[in-house]
Amino acid sequence: GLTRRKLNNNSDIAVSLQFSTAGDRYSVWEENSSATKVKSYHSTSLYYINMPVLYQYYFTNILGIELGPRLSWCLGGSTKSKIGNDSWDKEKIPYKDINPVSLGLVVGIYTSNFNNGTFENFFIDLRGFWEVTNIIKNSGSNKSMGLQLSIGCIFKS
Repeated sequence: GLTRRKLNNNSDIAVSLQFSTAGDRYSVWEENSSATKVKSYHSTSLYYINMPVLYQYYFTNILGIELGPRLSWCLGGSTKSKIGNDSWDKEKIPYKDINPVSLGLVVGIYTSNFNNGTFENFFIDLRGFWEVTNIIKNSGSNKSMGLQLSIGCIFKS
């Protein structure tokens, strides 16, 4: 969901709730018990509800920038791993090992009001985000960052 409140002719405050996933995948070569090299695969997935609160400034009536904080609540996560052609072993990440709430920063480019109002409620949004808190507790530096592309429609009542 998305809501926007107009501050003046050139700026808004936008608040939204989003579901997202975060994680990583990697593989490494390891030696097995018979000194043969095999590939080991690892994957981590975490599930979040995010709430960015963004200040949007419009340079023109269709193009602007946005920036602000993003609060995220972790709903849980899991890890998967396998060696060679073996089947995947899947485990839930204990909730006590995850930071349940994280804080991030968001910077983006925002467009709306296309074709002089013909598509007034349509928007495209490209954002970069950087978490400032670690995802997993007691595991060194493990902050998240990424890009998000949103295309949507704002429904007005």
